[in-house]
Amino acid sequence: MRTLKLILPIFLLFSLTFLHAQERLESKDFTATIDPHGRLTSCTWRQKGDSTVIAFRQDEHAGFSFKGITLESDGTHRYGATIDGIRYQIQYGEENGRLKVTASLENCSGKIFVPETGVKLLTGIDTYMEKYPDWDQIFFPTLQRCEKTHFCAYYMSPEGKILVMGSPDPVSSWSNEYETRPKKTPEASLQIGAHRIYTTSIDLLHRLPLPQRHPQESFSLAPGAEKRVILYLQLTDDLEKVNPILEEMTQAPILSARLYTLAEGERFEGKILSDEPIHAEIRTPRNEVHELKLSAIGTEGCSWNYLPVSGTGTYTVSVQNTQGKLSEMRLFVRPPFTTYLQLARKEGLRSRPTATHHAECFYPFYTYFLAARHLPDKEADQKARQVFDSLYPVLYDSKAGEMRNGKYRLQDAATMAGILSDRYQVTGEKADLKAAAYLVDYLLSCQGEDGALYVPEKHVHYSSVIYPIKSIMEVMEQEKDLALKSKQWEKEYSKQLKGVLAATDNLALLGDNIGTEGQMTFEDGMVSCTITQLALAALKLPDGPQRQAYLQQAEHLWKKHRCLTQSLIPDARMNGATLRFWEYQYAVNLMHNAFNSPCGWTCWKLYGDWYLYLLTGKPGYLQDFLNGMGSALQLLNIDTGKLNFSFLADPYIDAEQFTETPIGSRRPVRNRVIVGEQYIPQISFWHKADPYAWRPTKFGIDNFVHEVFKCMSETLLENAFILETDEGLKGINCHLEESGENLIVHFNDRTVSYLHVNLQHPHTFIVDGKSYMAEKGYGWLTGTPESLKAF
Repeated sequence: MRTLKLILPIFLLFSLTFLHAQERLESKDFTATIDPHGRLTSCTWRQKGDSTVIAFRQDEHAGFSFKGITLESDGTHRYGATIDGIRYQIQYGEENGRLKVTASLENCSGKIFVPETGVKLLTGIDTYMEKYPDWDQIFFPTLQRCEKTHFCAYYMSPEGKILVMGSPDPVSSWSNEYETRPKKTPEASLQIGAHRIYTTSIDLLHRLPLPQRHPQESFSLAPGAEKRVILYLQLTDDLEKVNPILEEMTQAPILSARLYTLAEGERFEGKILSDEPIHAEIRTPRNEVHELKLSAIGTEGCSWNYLPVSGTGTYTVSVQNTQGKLSEMRLFVRPPFTTYLQLARKEGLRSRPTATHHAECFYPFYTYFLAARHLPDKEADQKARQVFDSLYPVLYDSKAGEMRNGKYRLQDAATMAGILSDRYQVTGEKADLKAAAYLVDYLLSCQGEDGALYVPEKHVHYSSVIYPIKSIMEVMEQEKDLALKSKQWEKEYSKQLKGVLAATDNLALLGDNIGTEGQMTFEDGMVSCTITQLALAALKLPDGPQRQAYLQQAEHLWKKHRCLTQSLIPDARMNGATLRFWEYQYAVNLMHNAFNSPCGWTCWKLYGDWYLYLLTGKPGYLQDFLNGMGSALQLLNIDTGKLNFSFLADPYIDAEQFTETPIGSRRPVRNRVIVGEQYIPQISFWHKADPYAWRPTKFGIDNFVHEVFKCMSETLLENAFILETDEGLKGINCHLEESGENLIVHFNDRTVSYLHVNLQHPHTFIVDGKSYMAEKGYGWLTGTPESLKAF
């Protein structure tokens, strides 16, 4: 007791001394508190009478700080240290209502400074999304982008607050501080990536290689030289204000396009924010350089448009202002959607499904049967049937009506049910639909009293792990006609409809307060699959309270999910893609987390975008969908015909990967690789069986990229859109020809048969020689696609 009495005064004295040692930086817009080592302990922003607290970490990831360097006070709001002749310094201030952070290095050593791994500045912003509802106030690193002359970033919370960070100075690179866990295998001790990010960092110095858009000379510091980076931070609650804020912070042109991927013959258009004259050029896939025509620069920048003339491929826009600030944007011209499905079937026969029970591994079955339905090819379809016939009995137990293994993974049964419904549309064999119905029966046997689907025994909420409710609806679509003629099928259909509505009611009630597979977090798939399933069910219901409840929750979650979507990045490879980061180790044996943005699972959100557009007519949903679909399709290289697993968005990952060594051996050997801002190839065409790399008997997970072609087939292969804005009528997957007072609609591909219109005025359209009078409003003009018809 006496010891406790002695400890308490000492603790209180230490606490008061620590609090007294902290500095406060006050302005009318924010209050920042800084600890004795120059790290932010809190930052509160005041906006429209409301206060927002930005959480900063108080552990080894605290910041702003130089990793591995302890700074001490060096004056008011300034902190520094000299290590081996290198002076490190951080200074805080206020400028134009923004928090200003100045980080600098000065080489006083008398010799060139070439740090082996660079010099990392931790931001300390807490990005660790751990549990509901706490993650609503956590800021996710939604955008980080280096240009040769400046740096742009923003962090966004699910509740819609946005912390914008920009620098007018060159920043070498950036990185996320991913959470990892140790794992021992018979061959090695590895670090396995978890599902959360502690914080982010930028690099004042960084070794090469880096993406060409990054500064290429910032890997060393000459004697007597100084490297300084100013970072500005500002809070907003409006995504549309982010680019104007970044333009002010960076003093550089900020580029954007309405759509980043278009078909041949279509015109790109967008905006460039700049408060001074600029020069803009565009480089074609054939390396031709064209001047980009701009409108006059005004208070909101200038508009631009461009009609590509050099075929499919990447078009790179470069814009420079009179200060020498250089910004880049990538656009892409794609071939027809049928080309992608044809190539995907070919790739699905090269990197074939495997006998492991995980849904990811047999996803090419979707592509097989969708291609056979829409683009039949006798030889290719025969090969696909042979692959299916050899693996299906290994995966599915026809006597039990269940998957043979992994019954705790409900998504395996749901995915196989969806595949069988697609196969049924090709074969017409009732056995396919009966097997799908048995799998649905199994799923519904896992339904709790609250309507949610639960993993047996573990009682983990699995309604939005992939999209089992949507998969059931896909089976029901094929059963509906049979239910009109057969009491047995009618009974089956009614039971499934009751289960679907109960499960969707549960999602509408809980929102993002549900479970997911693996470590809990504000997880892309958990949220996007919930949006998708709510919106699809709403589309299939008549207008009323239940439909409106589904729609309201779907729109609410869509807004929350924006923090996980690349909405503003000026790059056709990534715009519209979601931000996931833990699949590389499982799919391609790359033992490091990194953004796979896009990957196949990006499409979980794209279904939701599309359904919400059809429900509401809001053009923003369609724009997000088209940009995300455009980036996802680029995973298939149209020049080589090869399909990649994902696009790795991080600029620099130095890690180990189990690669085929030597080539042709099919042996996975652990090697060091350096990758960054590039496509990551599939490995399942060679990695098919033991000897395993680090995880036994699980091969072919990279095949979940085929979700891209399933999504494309449902949303775009058969459908065209006409959207009327203040700028006129625009065709998507079609083009318009004037004929007197009528408009002739020409579909872009032979598979298109459905036309959706969204009009501000009445118009008469001629489609396949038939006249349609379309009133103001939105809806299907030439019939409703089968997958969207009412229950």
